[in-house]
This record gives sequence, C-alpha cells and structure tokens, in this order.
Amino acid sequence: MTGLAKTYLEHQYLSATHGFRSAEEMMHLLGSYYLTGNETEQARNLFDDLQIGEKGHASETFPEFKARFQSAAITGQVSESEWFQYMWNKLTPQFRSRVAIIKNQWNGDYQTMCGKPGHFQDKCPLNATVKEIDRNDPEAEEQWEEAVELQSDASIEENDEA
Repeated sequence: MTGLAKTYLEHQYLSATHGFRSAEEMMHLLGSYYLTGNETEQARNLFDDLQIGEKGHASETFPEFKARFQSAAITGQVSESEWFQYMWNKLTPQFRSRVAIIKNQWNGDYQTMCGKPGHFQDKCPLNATVKEIDRNDPEAEEQWEEAVELQSDASIEENDEA
C-alpha cells in the first residue's frame, strides 16, 4: 500500500485486535474517506429515485437493473440488509405481480432475487455463474431457450405497458 490509502488503512490493517474482517470492510472505510457527506447524500438521492424501466432504461432486463441498483446502493451507502425491500419497491407493479407467488420463497434475501417466476439467482439458466447446465443435453437446451424467451417476453410486456 502507498499514499493516502496506506495512511487511512495501515493502523487497522496491522492491528492484532481491531483488524479488518473482510475486504468489503476495508473498502467501506476507504469509501468513507473519499466520499464527502454531500456526495453520499447525492448518491442516496439518486438511489431513492431509481426505478426499473425508467426513462433512458426502458428496455433493461432485470439483471441489468439489478446491477444498476446494486451500484447505486453501494455508492449511496444503503445498508445491504435493506436491499431486498428497496428492490421489491422499485419494481413495476406488473413485474411484482408476475413474481409475487415466489416472493416468500426468496425469504427476504436480495441475493436470491432472479426476476423470473420459479427461478432463483443461483439456479437461473440466464445467470452466467450457473455451470451445471449441460448445453449438449436437449432437455437443458430447451429449458435455456424457454428462460431466454420468458425474459425477452417480460421485457417486451413491461415496455408495452410503460
């Protein structure tokens, strides 16, 4: 480490009793030095105004919105424990009604929100981190195409209704 970052982090980094528990904790401390109160407030206001499918983002998919949401939440210093409810409130009523039947299965966990009925992020065929789908298996290929079609249909429906 060098420069100001070293100055800000070194005492806690080297502490035997009050060291960082994670890289996230370290980044949070750095962020507190580099974001002024005014910048944090502005970022939080932008987060508060964020909505799926808003002007300039009319054709975005749920994963695209989720990435935008997460970036804004981090910059606006929104507690991660609140992300699930904020995300739910930022979805369109049409989108919420489509996934309402599985909302309780998400157990209030932001990380499991996938955006398609019957899917969870860790099992969703549209999630690039899913490695167990055998693309050579005709049944798996059919599931993949169906999921892509559902995602495309959902985006089109939401745009038509907007």
